[in-house]
Amino acid sequence: MKMDKTGLAAAALLAGLITQPASASIPPLIAPVVLSSDKSAAAITHAYLEFLTRNGHFVIVDAPLAGWEAAACLGGKGMATSCLRQKIREKPVDKQAQPVALLVARAEGDSYRWTCVGAGEQAGDIARQSILIDPKEGMFGDGPARADMHKKAVGCLFSAAAEAEGVIRQ
Repeated sequence: MKMDKTGLAAAALLAGLITQPASASIPPLIAPVVLSSDKSAAAITHAYLEFLTRNGHFVIVDAPLAGWEAAACLGGKGMATSCLRQKIREKPVDKQAQPVALLVARAEGDSYRWTCVGAGEQAGDIARQSILIDPKEGMFGDGPARADMHKKAVGCLFSAAAEAEGVIRQ
């Protein structure tokens, strides 16, 4: 049996649809606000978040917490996380995408300290929400090292987002 180009293209499309998993899940939505006094660290973090999005870990949506609102919390010594938690709680509830504040500070070498903050009174999982991350390794590293960076970054964001469960909004 001879197939023309249209028939061949249709067969290829159908084969692609058939081989797709029936239970393909939609990535979770996340609404991060990146905060850093180091503009380079903030830019690299934004690039890494975009990379994670493009690789299907989550989808970034607009955060209800504006960057300028969150930045107001950076002035007080040691009170940034409490201030951010309060600002996040003041925003309307979005069951689909919880806002997360991501504090970024430069660490040694190519690493950064990420502190992921959600709406809870305190961090739900301190070990997952305050991490050292190397975005360069996460984007360009070998398989296991890259996967480890992805796991840490996604875990930080999702743990902070999970703080909102059961929080009474103001």
